Amino acid sequence: MVDIQKAVIIKGELPKKQASFVIAWTLLHQDELMDNWHNAYHRKEQLILSGKEVSKMVTPALIQVYPDKERDYTIICQFVDGKVTRYALQDELTGVFEPLKNKDLFRNALTILDNTAAWDLTGKRDDSECLTIDPWRLYNAEDIT
Repeated sequence: MVDIQKAVIIKGELPKKQASFVIAWTLLHQDELMDNWHNAYHRKEQLILSGKEVSKMVTPALIQVYPDKERDYTIICQFVDGKVTRYALQDELTGVFEPLKNKDLFRNALTILDNTAAWDLTGKRDDSECLTIDPWRLYNAEDIT
C-alpha cells in the first residue's frame, strides 16, 4: 500500500528496484492518483492513467523465450505486452558468456529468470550460476512482432 501524498510504501514489501519504480510512478502521477482516490471515496467515476507512461518505467516482462531455429546463437523473446523480438548473441560470446558457445548448452539451458532470458548453467536455478541479459536490451532488439 502506498501513501499517495507522501509517496512512500506504508504497508507490504517490494524488492528495492520495484519499490523505486512504484514510488517514481506515484510521484509522476500524484495529482491523478489523488483525484482517483477522492473519486473512489465519493463513489464517482475514476480516471484511467496512461499505460504508455507506466510501460516506460516498468521493466519489460518476458513470458516466453526460445532459441531461433534459423539462426545460431539467437533467441526469440515474447513479452507480456505482445511484442516479439529477435536478439543475436554471436558477437557477445566472450568472457562470462563464453560457455554459451556450446550450442547444446545455449539451446537447452535457456530459461526465464527474473523476467529476462537466462542460461541456467547448473540446472539448479541458482541466480549466481545463471547468465542473464538485460531485459531492456531484449525488448529493444529487432522487433519481429
